[in-house]
Amino acid sequence: MGRVVIYYRVSSDEQFQSGAGLGAQQDACLRYVEREGLELVDQVEEEGGVSGETPLERRPGLVAAVQLLKRGDILLVSKRDRAARDTMMIAMLEAMLKGKRCRLVSALGEGTEALDPNDPMAFLTKGIVDLFSQFELMMIRFRTAGGLRAKRRKNERNGKTPYGWDLHDDGRRSKMKTDKDTGRVLSGGLPIALVENPTEQEGLRMMDRLHQAGCSLAAIADSLNSNSLYTKAGKPWARSSVAYCLKVSIPLLKGGENEVKAKAAGPARDVGGPAPGGDRQLQPI
Repeated sequence: MGRVVIYYRVSSDEQFQSGAGLGAQQDACLRYVEREGLELVDQVEEEGGVSGETPLERRPGLVAAVQLLKRGDILLVSKRDRAARDTMMIAMLEAMLKGKRCRLVSALGEGTEALDPNDPMAFLTKGIVDLFSQFELMMIRFRTAGGLRAKRRKNERNGKTPYGWDLHDDGRRSKMKTDKDTGRVLSGGLPIALVENPTEQEGLRMMDRLHQAGCSLAAIADSLNSNSLYTKAGKPWARSSVAYCLKVSIPLLKGGENEVKAKAAGPARDVGGPAPGGDRQLQPI
């Protein structure tokens, strides 16, 4: 009986927290194990959302799954793009597995079902699947970049509401997209102003203090969860969601604090002497 280690990956933290996409991967892989009569060694989930272009060495789940493999074992994924979307990256992974006398198998087949690694048809099928995965990744990047540029041109807020703030209805709305035939609102028309959420602001300040103290992402997540300070969706924190907040929400928090400090410092006075570029320098009185 062959041995198998299953690897799961979703692309966003929201998918990881909700289980969206994860359940389908589990069903496909477990059905494959049962159908082929394999011995299931372990199932490894990548913690949080991890992009398919994230380097292999920065995926602790994948590293752990590979370390569990012994000679002749199978690393099973629901689809090849769960292992990686980048063709070079997946080639590196397969070379690593080949060195351990193991192989990567997709529950969908995708050219991985052939036992002979030199099978020409299997080689062609895997190559086509990997190229389409990378093409899909490039299209996602292209559409995302185009959408963000369009929003910037229209002075619209990009992305979801950042942790620490809530949407506030001050009359301003995002641009609406309606159905030409029915007039039904398809998207947009929502408030775009932000107002502080006191509980989430407390979570952000704790996150910032722990980060400044040198705590790891896992330790910060554990501290927030133990203090019942959960994500905006009401879910426990994971390392990836903490990292996202440190990158997005903490700069917003500090920007607001700096603005408050500047106001508290009082009016500015002219200290004379032109600054570089011809402007005069101002500083608090």
